[in-house]
This record gives sequence, structure tokens and C-alpha cells, in this order.
Amino acid sequence: MSYYTDKAITSVSEDLLGRASFSRRLGLTISEYIGTDSLVVGLYGKWGTGKTSVINMAIDTIEETYSRGNMPVIMRFSPWNYADSDALIRIFFAELQSTISADENKQFKKTVSKVLKNYSDILDTVALIPGIGSYIAPVLKSVARFSGEMLEKTADLNKAKNELSKALKKANRRIIVVIDDIDRLNNEQIREIFQLVKQVGDLPNIIYVLLMERDIVVRALSTINNCDGNEYLSKIIQIPFELPEIPKNRLNEIFIEKINALILNLSDDLVLNKERFNKINRNCIQPYLHTLRDVNRVMNVIQFRIGSFYRELALEDLMGIITIEVLQPELYKWIASNKAILCEGNYGAVLERKSSTDYLEYFKTRFKELNVNPMEACYSVGALFHAFGRDLGLFFDSGLESVSRYKTLESIERFKLYFEFNLSPISFSDVSLESIIYSFDEKEISDALSRMYKDNMYSGFLQALVDEIDVVPIDRRSVIASALIGISSKVDDHLARLDYDEYSIIDDSISVIIKLIQRFSQENEIFVFLKNKIIEMDKYSLKILAEILYRIHISSFEFNSITKEYDFLEDKTYYEVLVDLFTKMVINQFDQMEFADLASYSDTLGTWQLIDEKSSNLYLGYKKGDTLGSIKYLSKFISKRHGVWNIESYGYEVLFSDNEIKYLLDKVKARQSTEISELEKMKFAALYYCISYSKSTASYQDVEMVIDELNDS
Repeated sequence: MSYYTDKAITSVSEDLLGRASFSRRLGLTISEYIGTDSLVVGLYGKWGTGKTSVINMAIDTIEETYSRGNMPVIMRFSPWNYADSDALIRIFFAELQSTISADENKQFKKTVSKVLKNYSDILDTVALIPGIGSYIAPVLKSVARFSGEMLEKTADLNKAKNELSKALKKANRRIIVVIDDIDRLNNEQIREIFQLVKQVGDLPNIIYVLLMERDIVVRALSTINNCDGNEYLSKIIQIPFELPEIPKNRLNEIFIEKINALILNLSDDLVLNKERFNKINRNCIQPYLHTLRDVNRVMNVIQFRIGSFYRELALEDLMGIITIEVLQPELYKWIASNKAILCEGNYGAVLERKSSTDYLEYFKTRFKELNVNPMEACYSVGALFHAFGRDLGLFFDSGLESVSRYKTLESIERFKLYFEFNLSPISFSDVSLESIIYSFDEKEISDALSRMYKDNMYSGFLQALVDEIDVVPIDRRSVIASALIGISSKVDDHLARLDYDEYSIIDDSISVIIKLIQRFSQENEIFVFLKNKIIEMDKYSLKILAEILYRIHISSFEFNSITKEYDFLEDKTYYEVLVDLFTKMVINQFDQMEFADLASYSDTLGTWQLIDEKSSNLYLGYKKGDTLGSIKYLSKFISKRHGVWNIESYGYEVLFSDNEIKYLLDKVKARQSTEISELEKMKFAALYYCISYSKSTASYQDVEMVIDELNDS
């Protein structure tokens, strides 16, 4: 299999991008210059846009234009290739001497070679003090570099330059110097190149063609010279050429041509699904192809991967994720680290309290943190994962009607295969999985996990940790589990404040915590660990520890339980001590909160009622005696969306039956308290209406009807 290289084309016959006419115009501009003064032509273009290919075709035109006897000397100078880059001017003249010495025209060599060597030798005995002005100050180089005889010699640089100028005029032959890769040099070297063409190398009959990315060079000149880089550049470049951007549709045509050729070579019966490919091409490939170099880089990776997996994976998805890997690596890392969020069937970011517009804004913010175009990223990920695209309101067709779904990237079983050849491990912010497993203390782990969550890598870390769970040393399991409880509490609180319910992240955290606890060496160790965590419990870790106790309860002590996934605390005495301690600590936490605040703890309340029904009913019965607090509590479960009141969660059913809510309405009628805000009253009225009429939503008119009933009482 042959791979595509970045080698520039050498003739018009190889031109795929329609640059021949532009190149010819550039070549004619150089050929038709009739002056003898030095001329500087600039060819601007971004990396990978084909500047070298264009100059190669332009040289073809130049060579066609001149008669054989007066053919210009063409010298290519790429300063970036030289190790001794601090002596670019000396290297340049040595290269020019070598080029002229190799020329076939003996008369030309005789006229120019000797004086050029003299000028070059004198340059080699002095150093140039860089400056923006037009003067050149000769300074003797160090004794260590030159002999005593050379140090004593008076270097008449101006005289040598005048002699060379006369010789070049007399020879009456063009020298075209192409200087490439200027934008790859450091700032000082860039300045030295421009001093070369306008000071040291400002010689008759020499035309310089400078290839560069304008923005990089302008920044360098602005920094090193403390001036306006654009203005500095405009004084040096006499004829600027801006290489036009390659039309995106042409780049995509070239990509598709290469893909079709690749598929034809792979198998006669291999056919792309047109609908799926068009969707992925439009959203995952085409937006990121800016140069022919981009096309070739992506194609090389596709060729490398496709031979192993084209029968096992969806070819269209493989092309999309490889393009993102090569050209948008930060987005690729995010995708690889968020299987739980993205894969259909394990899609945890339910966001059930938000519309698709809010959901879109949420992920745009996340992708912006990756320094990628947020909207492009949303479309790219949405095209690959149809559930994600649907929830963002970007795509409403699955794009999978005629594709084997089990082969696609969103397949839970196949997801990992798409990343098999990722030889560099997916990083988790600035730490390795090994550091967390083997060396970090609890604080270091907590800090690292916080950074992972901020960098959208926490889910990926949890998946990687599960894969390595059995190699975690015995003495490290409690340290990691403790840190996970802490970070899970912070993540849960952060998501609650954002009003997003990313259940999968918390659920996965708890599953990993339990897997670690299950691997403690003794049951007593499990008991002591959980006991200490409950004693340390605050309002944030309360939810996490309640969920752990719930899973222990349903697995170990519920007779009807059919799952034994969390069956690791068999001694019921240990369990009862933990429940009693939990009750004591949960009452302590709830006493510090308003009753309405308990609405965000509906799952915790449900767990408490399950594991200690008597204590929970006694405490919560007392809380429910507060009519105003009850109304405020219940109003938390209603929100207004698109002009309609909705029951966002049925968590209120943990504490209140329908009859109790209807009874509360009567109490509100009787009291008409001003301590209930109009908004809370409207929310409660909406809930009352939904319960009374078995609805999940209530219109403005429905709520007004209940409010009128309250006001008329």
C-alpha cells in the first residue's frame, strides 16, 4: 500500500488544485522584470496550501520563457534545513557560491565567482549587528574562530560589495533565489533573512522569491524589531502574491476520489452507505479539511487502520473519527473519554429539565473549553452519535436505517475498537492512571480528579479505572475510593447548581467506588471505611453514601432481590450499625436545611425510608407538619417550559400522597398566608391541577382556575 507524502509537485501535469494559471502568472511576473536592481517577490500562504508546488510550476514557466543561453541561475535556499541556523547569511553565500560554481556557463563563472568568493570571505570574517536601519556594522569575530592573520586584516565590506555588483551587472544574467520555510524559523533568524535580502544581498540582477505564512512572519518582525511588522514587511516585499485558498468543495472532491480508490482496492463487494457517509462527510470531515496536506494526512491514517477493521466497523464512522483524531485531537480525546455520555443505551446526560436549545448551549460551552469551534463540534459529534444529535436538536433522523447499528461508533460493544490504534494513551489532564493507582495520596487524587472533570475527562478515567480495577493494590483501594466519594459529591453538587442531571457520571462513580470496596481484604475493613465516611458526611457526600447504602440493602438484605452485584456486606450487625449512624447523621444535616431544600434529596429520602422506615417517617412527619414548608417543598417539583407548567420529577411522591396534597390545598385556602410567594402558589396550583386531573402538564388557564378557587375561599 502506498501512502501520500507532503512532497511538492514539480510540474503542471501533477496539479490537482487548479493552481497552474496562478503559478504561470507568478512565473511571468518574475521573467518579465527588466530592471537590474534587486527585486523581492513575496508568496504568502498558510502551511500546507502548496506554496512550494506553486513556485515549482512558476519555475517551469520561467524556464520556458528564457532562451537556453541566457537561462537564469535558480537557487533554492531553505534555511530551516541547516543545523547552524545562527549563521544563515554565511550559509547563504556559501550555497550561492556552490550553485554558481556548478553552472555550465564558463564566462559567467569567470566573471562572478572570484568576486563573490571575496565578498563571502569578508562576510565570514565579520558579524552583522542586526538592526532595522540601512547600515551594516562590521565587528571582528572571536579569536577562537579565526586565526591571528584574519583578525589583523581590514575587512572592506563596501568595496567588496561594489566589485560584486559590477560583476553581476557585467554578467547580465538573472539569479533567482527561492527562500522557503521562512515561517519555520525563530524570530531572530526571520529578521536575519530580511536583512540578507535588503542589505547584504541587495545586489544587481538577483531576484528573491520569499515563501512564508504572512501572519507568523509579521508577528515575529513586530516582536523582534519592536515595530509594526506589516509595515516592515511591506518595505521589503516589492511584489506580493497571496496564494488563494483552495475551495473546500475541491478538497472534498479529492478526498472522495482517494476514498473511492481505496475501497476499490480493498474489496469488490465493499460499498459505502451513501446516506450515512454524506452525513458524516458533511459534519465530521469536510469542515476540517483546509489544505491538501490535511487530506493526505487523514488518508494515510485511514489506509493504515482500514485494512484491519473494515469488516468489523462501520467504514463511514471510521473515516469520521479518524478525521477528527488527525485534525481535531482535543475533540477526539473528549469523544474517546465520554463513552457513557455518547453511546446510545448508555446515554446518561438526560438533562430532562432542559430544552434542546439549553442542552445545545451547555455542550457548546464544554467544547469551547477544548479550543475547538463549538458549533462544528456539536454537529460532528451529533452526526456520529444520533441520540446526542437528536437531544441537541441538530438531527432528527438516525442516519442508521440501512447501516448495521452494532458496527457504528455509538455501539457500546464496538466503541473501544475505534480507538484500538491510538498508540498514545488518552491522557487524563496532566496525570497518568498509574500515578493514581500506585502513588498519589488522597488529596493529590482529588485534585487530579477535579482537573479531569473540568477537562471533560472524568468519565473516560472511570472507564479506564474499571479496566484496571483488579490490579489496584490492596492498600490503595480505600484511598482511591475515599477520593472518589469526595469528587462525586462535588460533581453532583456542581451539576445540581447547573440544573443538569448527568446521572451516568454519578452512577458510574458510585459503581467504581463499590467495585473498589468489594475488593477490600476483609469485611471488617469495609465496615470501618463506610463508618468513617458516614461520620465525616456533609450535605454533599450525603447523597453518595445514601446510594451506596441503598445498593448494599437491595443486594444483601432484600429477599426479593434478584441481583447480587453489590453483595459484599454479609454481616447484618455491621449493616444495622451503619444504618443507625446514617440516620443520626442525616437528621443532623437535614436540621440545618429548610424543608424546601430537601426537594433535591428525594432519592436520599427514598433510601432512608427504605433502610430505616420508622425513624424517617417520624422525622419527616414532623417536617410535613409545616404547611408553608410543605408548599415550598412541593413547588420545587414544578417548572414552566414553553409557556406550560410541567411536573419535572415525581420525587415528591416519596413524602406526599395525592390526598395529602389535596388536603394541603384546603389548608392554604384557610390560611391565605402572605409567606407563600405568588410563584410558589402558582407552582402548587399547577401540581394540584395535574394530580386532580391525572395530567403531567398544566396550562396558564388551568393554573388560574385553581388560583381563583384559592382566592374565592
